[in-house]
Amino acid sequence: MNLATNPDRISRSYDAVVVGSGISGGWAAKELGEAGLKVLVLEAGPHRALRPRSEYAGPERESRAVTRQKIQAQHAAFWDLDPDLFVDDNEHPYVQGGPERFLWIRGRQVGGRSLTWGGVTLRFSDYEFQGQWDESEAAAWPFRYRDLCPYYDYVEGFLGVQGTAEGLPQLPDGVCLGHSGLTGAELRFKQIVERQWRDRKVIPGRGIAPSRNADRAEWPRTSNLGTTLKAAIAIGKVVIASNRAVSHLITERDGTVSGVAVVDTESGKSSEVRARFVILAASAIESVRILLNSKCARHPNGVGNANGLLGRFLLDHAVIWVNGPLATDRSPEPHRLGGPDSIIIPRYRNLHARECDFAGGFGIWGGMQRGESEGFWFLHALTEMQPQQTNRITVDESVRDCYGIPAARVSVSYSADDAQMIRSVIRDLWELSQSAGLTISQSGRTYPGQYVHELGGARMGSRPETSVLNGFNQCWDAPNVLVVDGACFASAGWQNPALTIMAITVRACRHLVQRQASHR
Repeated sequence: MNLATNPDRISRSYDAVVVGSGISGGWAAKELGEAGLKVLVLEAGPHRALRPRSEYAGPERESRAVTRQKIQAQHAAFWDLDPDLFVDDNEHPYVQGGPERFLWIRGRQVGGRSLTWGGVTLRFSDYEFQGQWDESEAAAWPFRYRDLCPYYDYVEGFLGVQGTAEGLPQLPDGVCLGHSGLTGAELRFKQIVERQWRDRKVIPGRGIAPSRNADRAEWPRTSNLGTTLKAAIAIGKVVIASNRAVSHLITERDGTVSGVAVVDTESGKSSEVRARFVILAASAIESVRILLNSKCARHPNGVGNANGLLGRFLLDHAVIWVNGPLATDRSPEPHRLGGPDSIIIPRYRNLHARECDFAGGFGIWGGMQRGESEGFWFLHALTEMQPQQTNRITVDESVRDCYGIPAARVSVSYSADDAQMIRSVIRDLWELSQSAGLTISQSGRTYPGQYVHELGGARMGSRPETSVLNGFNQCWDAPNVLVVDGACFASAGWQNPALTIMAITVRACRHLVQRQASHR
């Protein structure tokens, strides 16, 4: 299905412009279009067809990984997927500004990174939203789990999430369609772990699984080409324009945001699109970059940066992993890996009190006897990075991308809390593996950004003095600008962030529509 719009059909004025067609952009387009708004979705990349593996595997991909995609090739999925789904690092540079190396994994195409998303859908809980056992206001959100729960329900029902009800407060149950079950090796692991540690639960994964009868010529159900974007186009109010990169926001003399400046990535021509509302859904770093590049007399440091906090409190997940061979026979039928087809050990530290020498928590995702390598097991621990002002995104005017737009500078370091948590995770992973009789043949830690869970930079909050956005994703100093992607996160949690991004987007868009209706 070709969702890319002929540029000749793009008008100069809309009710809302959505920047980015990925996970959050697709939901924003659907919600605003269904409410009757005239919506333009701007996507910096093209519409891509699904190519068979034979067309991109082999020497071409190897060469690109060395010459043009050195950063992108650090992501594990790069070697299984079409390299066109990842950007050219030479054309889209960024600057490493901190002590820790940051890998910015990006995809520019209609559907964004939903085309490379694994489909894991875990809810946040009030352990995350309330910032429990953490004295920092930076970790507190402007709403609680009960406020987001109805939107989690709606998103899960629309997507068709699989999983099981477990009754765990640190991982609230969702609207799930059942589950295919655990493998024999996973069941044995579950029995051993839960018998030895009463506070640790091994449960089936939660997420979106592709249909076994899916047409191989179609993108997987985890992508929004066949879900939110398809629904948005069917409304008749939404237009998707591909190959259109947004460089900055357009402001009037009084500082009001009236639209976006656009670069045609094929011709290089610049233009402007006017809109009553601008919805930034370009991914955390990209949305912050756009805001920082939107300087004018009333916003000298960028739109949303009146308090100097824009770009600060960048978050991520440090991921510690172990794996090894399985001393077990192959199962009679192959088991899928991804989405719900996995195991999870939900957070079990710092639940009832701060019993550890670090704040926050971590969770573990893994699989045993799954995928192409059935004689294999792995565990990935996702650790919650603590908010720090020094972890930030800025703009480097001396470095520009292939369209002449100033590049992002990313500075990241781990706090003492982060380092303590990482040490604790390493001990726990070895303890879990050895107790279950699993042989560890490899172990390691990802670089920041490598797991594609970057968050923060335009965090939500209850006060304009301490945050960039209000509780409904509006910029405090530009209320008609909403940031709905991962940039809005006040804390990272331990959970995969995609489901929470979707629920927050729906909540923000419905509030915007209701507010406009009440003012008529």
